[in-house]
This record gives sequence, C-alpha cells and structure tokens, in this order.
Amino acid sequence: MAASRRWICRKIFPPPRGAPWRACAAGTRCGEGGTMRSIVEGASEQPTRSADRRAKKQATLRSAGYDLDSSRPAPLPARRKGNNMVSQTLAIGENSHLASTWRRMATTSQHVHFASHEAINRPELLANYSIIVNFTRHPETDARHIDVNELPEVRLAKRLAPLGCHLIQLSSQRVYAPPIKASLLSERSTLNPTTVGGINKVAGERAISDILRERLTILRLGNVFGLELQYGRRTFMARLLASLRTDRRIIFDMSPSTRRDFLPDKCFARIIDRVVARPISGIYNLGSGIATRIGDIAEWTIAGFGPASIICTSEEEHDSFALDIASLTSSYGPVCTHESYR
Repeated sequence: MAASRRWICRKIFPPPRGAPWRACAAGTRCGEGGTMRSIVEGASEQPTRSADRRAKKQATLRSAGYDLDSSRPAPLPARRKGNNMVSQTLAIGENSHLASTWRRMATTSQHVHFASHEAINRPELLANYSIIVNFTRHPETDARHIDVNELPEVRLAKRLAPLGCHLIQLSSQRVYAPPIKASLLSERSTLNPTTVGGINKVAGERAISDILRERLTILRLGNVFGLELQYGRRTFMARLLASLRTDRRIIFDMSPSTRRDFLPDKCFARIIDRVVARPISGIYNLGSGIATRIGDIAEWTIAGFGPASIICTSEEEHDSFALDIASLTSSYGPVCTHESYR
C-alpha cells in the first residue's frame, strides 16, 4: 500500500498498550484541543522516538519490579541503602492508629507497603515480602476468651511458616503479672495476666513462637499515646481527650499519683523504623521505661487544649507499671526522655 500522510492527535498519546495510532476525528484539526503531529500511513512500522522512550521506561519499571498490567505497583526487591539492604516490608492493619502513626512519622515507612487485615488471607501477596509487621488484633480481644486458632496473629503465622518471612508482632505489657512494689517489668517477669485481653495475648505469643521460632520478633508495648481523636477508641489517651473535648474535664477512677509507662507515638515510630531495618529474633519490651504520673499526663494535655478540671472518684492507685527496656535499647538504641512527652 502506498504511503500517505495523515494527522493524528498527540492528546491521546501514548495509546493504550497494543493499540495503534489513530487519526484525529477532525482530520486536520484536533477537536479535543490536543497538539497535532503528522504520520505516514502504510509506511514501515518502525517505532517513533517517543515510542522508543516509552518502551525503555516500561523496561526500566518492569526491571524494578512494577507490574504494569495492574493498577498498583508490585513489591520492589530489596534495595541497598549505604552498606545495608533495605528489605521489602509489608505492614498489615493499615487503618490501625499505630500503623497510621508509623506511616505518617517514620522515614523507613516509604519503603513499606501497607495493607488491610485481609492480607492475612492472601498467601500469594505475603510471599512477595521478607518482613511482615502485624498491627492487627481480634476485635473481641478484650471482651472474651478467643480460641487460639481464631487469633489473627496465629492465622498469619501459619501462612508465613512455609514462606520464610520474618514476622514482627505487636503484643502488650498486659501479658505480665502485676509488678511487686513498683518494680520494673522485664521480659523475664512472670506471665500471669489478670485481664481477658492479656490472656489472649499470651496464648497468641506462645502459638506463633512455636510456629515461627527464630523468624519472630515480639514487641510488648506499654501505653503508646498521641493525638488520638478517632471515635470509639478505648485507650487511656483517647478517653482522656474525648472527655476533655466534650465536658472540659478529665475524670479518673484512680489516684492521679498512679504511675504508668507512657510512650509518645513519634518515639514508637522511630523504634519500629529501627526494628524493621534490622529485625532481631526474640521478645522486647517497647515503652519509655519511665513511670509517669497519670496526673502529670492530664495536666500536660490540659496545657495544650485549654482550661479544664480534673476529677478523681478514687484515691486508690492501681495498675501502676513501668517496663524494663534494657534489652531493647541495647539492640536498637535509646527510646525517649521525659521531654518527649511535652
């Protein structure tokens, strides 16, 4: 066929994969406001300069691990950052407060993919990652005794067992028995929880330890707090802020002298960064290591939100605790100081 010149619209460039150039409906003028370019119909189908650039770009993206046939990028392979390898990490439970905090504040999180709790049921997705951080928890953890096989961490560990992934599991200080005479709770302290949630956490820890063994890091959290304004959250800080916003007062059912281990969420994010960069098997307490009066926490919060009153319905101190974080700091460096609270 003899070659003939026609005009096409660059507004539609590049065309869909595999589709040819098509002529502009206006023939010699673009009715869609695009710029015009002439081509020769019937000539040899040699790629144009723009097509060459596009093909090279696609090849580069594919070599980097992107699936161009799907709407979202596939996991990237591990990359080198300085002298360390940055492993591909998947965080499960992207809508949790702690996952959102890490995603917003941390630096490593730019190399992390976030997914909902449904990722637990997708072994083909899990197989693409070398490190999994589990932020999920059973919605009735604190309400009833849960069969160990129903716990999301156990279901996840069973999926990971044949894959070779390393799991970083968030647990709680509630697995411990109450401290004696305000002593620090260490990883070697007695496991004798007094709450339903603590009992479920202990059962989950033991089950996943039997399944994954050396491919497991457990972080037992203290009270991680931040600006928790989500409706329905039942943490200490969430209830304090809700009462402050609604009634301009804070009500305690214990003495304001009660001391607990509070960890600012920005410090939590920094530590998770370090753990993900170099996961070490074992169990670690993750808190501030500082026993802080809940009355001080309330006063600092009021100073930031405006005038309010503090009401105590009991002078009894209960559930006081602080975590021994020596193992954590020896492996991952300092966590935070008193000044981090303000």
